[in-house]
Amino acid sequence: MSNESLKPDIYSLQQSVVDVLTQVRDLMKYASQKLESSHGKDGRYAEHAKSIENEITKVRNLELRMAIAAPMKAGKSTIINAIVGQDILPSRNAAMTTLPTEIVFSKDVTEPKLKLRYRLEPESDDFVDVYSDLMRSWTNLQRKINEIGIDKAYEDIAEYPHLRDLLKDVSDSPDIPFLSEVSGTEAIQKSLTDLNDLVRLCGVLVPSDNPLTSLVSVPRIEVPFLDEKSGLKLDSVGKLVIVDTPGPNEAGALNLENVVQLQLKASSIILLVLDYTQLNAEAAENVRNDVDKVSEIKGKDSIYILVNKIDLRKSKKDMTKEQVLEFVQNKFDIQGSSDRVFEISASRAAYASNFRSEYRMNPDVDEPQSMQTAELLARQAFGDMWEDEFPEASMGRMLKAADRIWSKSGFADFLERAVAVLMAQAAPRTLSSALNDASGRLTELQNYTNLQKGSFGQDVAKLKAAIDALEDDLRKLNDCRNKLKVEVLDLRRSLEKKLSSNLVDMQSQSREQLKKIFWRKEYREAD
Repeated sequence: MSNESLKPDIYSLQQSVVDVLTQVRDLMKYASQKLESSHGKDGRYAEHAKSIENEITKVRNLELRMAIAAPMKAGKSTIINAIVGQDILPSRNAAMTTLPTEIVFSKDVTEPKLKLRYRLEPESDDFVDVYSDLMRSWTNLQRKINEIGIDKAYEDIAEYPHLRDLLKDVSDSPDIPFLSEVSGTEAIQKSLTDLNDLVRLCGVLVPSDNPLTSLVSVPRIEVPFLDEKSGLKLDSVGKLVIVDTPGPNEAGALNLENVVQLQLKASSIILLVLDYTQLNAEAAENVRNDVDKVSEIKGKDSIYILVNKIDLRKSKKDMTKEQVLEFVQNKFDIQGSSDRVFEISASRAAYASNFRSEYRMNPDVDEPQSMQTAELLARQAFGDMWEDEFPEASMGRMLKAADRIWSKSGFADFLERAVAVLMAQAAPRTLSSALNDASGRLTELQNYTNLQKGSFGQDVAKLKAAIDALEDDLRKLNDCRNKLKVEVLDLRRSLEKKLSSNLVDMQSQSREQLKKIFWRKEYREAD
C-alpha cells in the first residue's frame, strides 16, 4: 500500500481495504505453511486465510451481512417476510430451518428469485454451487435407502413424520427434482421446504454426508422492494444481506451449532429475535450464548435485538415496554441501545405488508373479499367481529386497516431506525467489519509468534515485520473510517429527510388513487 494519506472516498477506500486484506490472507497462508505443518497446529491459520478470502468477496461487493438468530417459533421467518413484503420463507409447527439462506435486496429483479448457483462477484468466473452438493447428497441418500431398505429408513425417521413423503420421492426417483433457479413466492417456499427437509433427511440417515458440513456458501434469494411505505431505498452504496440461520432448538438429531456459528462469524450484524412470552426460556439462553461468542469478536455494537409477539401483552401483570428494554439491556450488556432494541409484532406487520403488496400488484381490484391476504388482515383488524365486518368492508377501509395494523406492529420504527440506517451505512460498515476481523486475526497470530519467538528465528521475524506493516496500514485506514463517519451521519440525515418527504408524497398519491377508484366504482354503478 502507498504511504500517501488515503482519501475518504468509498471506492478508493474499498480498493485499499482489498489490498490490505489480500496481504493478510497471504500472511495467513504463509503462517499456515511455516507454523502448522511443522508443529501440528489445528489448521487455524488456513481457516483464517479462507475467512479473509470471504471478507475480500464481501468488500468487493460491498455487502453488509446481517444474520438473524432465534429459537424455533420466535417468528424469525415472519420477520424476514415482513421486511421483504412477501411470504418467501416457509414456516410450520415442526422444525423448519436447517439450511442457512441469504436474502439480498436487488434493483435488478421484479419478483423474488431463489438461486442455488450464482456468481460470487459480477465479473468473476467463480460460482457458488449449492446445487451440485445437493445432487450428490440426493444420490448418496438414495444409495443408503437401497442399502438398508425403505422400511428401516421409515423407522429411522420416526421422529420426523413430515419427511416420509420426501423419503419416498428419493427412493423412487434417480434424479433430483430441484431446479438451480426458481422464481415467485410459491415456488420459492416449496423449494426451500424441500431443501431444508433434504438436509434434515441426510443428517438422520447419512450424517457423514450431511451437505451442511461441506457448504461454504448458501442458497441466495434476490428480492425487490415492493412496499414503498417501508421507507427502504436501494439508492445507497452497498447492499444489505439478511442471513436466515437455524435456531438451536430446531436441530433435533442434527448438530447445527457449528453451522450457526459459521454464519454468525461471517456476518457484520447480528439480529437476535426473542419471543416476548419466552424471554427467560432455555432456548433464548442458548441463542444468547451463541451471540455472546460472536460479540467477543464483532463487538457489542454489532448486536440488534427484536422482542417479537408484543401483541400477546394482555394485562398489567405483563412486562411493560420499559421493563422489557431494561431486561434485554441487562441480559445482553448493551446499555444505551434504544436504536438497537425494538418491540414488534411480526404477524401484524406481515398481515399489513402482504395485503398492501397484493393490492399494489392488482390495483384494479375493487372488492377486497376476492384477495387472498384480506381475510387474515380482517381477522386482525376487526377482532371478534371480523365475520360481520369483513363482507361489507370497502377497499378504502381495508387499506386504512392495513395502515393501522402496520403502525401498531412497531415494525415501521424498526425499519426506519435500524434497517434503513444499516442500508445507508452498508458500504462503510462492511469495510470496517472486514478490517476489525483482519485485525483480530493478526493480533492472534502476533500473540502466538511472540510466545514462540525463540523457536522460529527468521520465519517469526518475517511474520513480525509483515504484521507491523499491516498494522500501520490498518491505522491509516482507521483514520479514513473516522472521516467516513461524518459522511455517514450526513447520509442518515438526508435519508430521514427523504423518508419524511416521501411519506407526505405517498399520502397525497394515495388520496388521489382512492378518489379515482371510488369515481370508477360510482361510474360503473350509474352505468
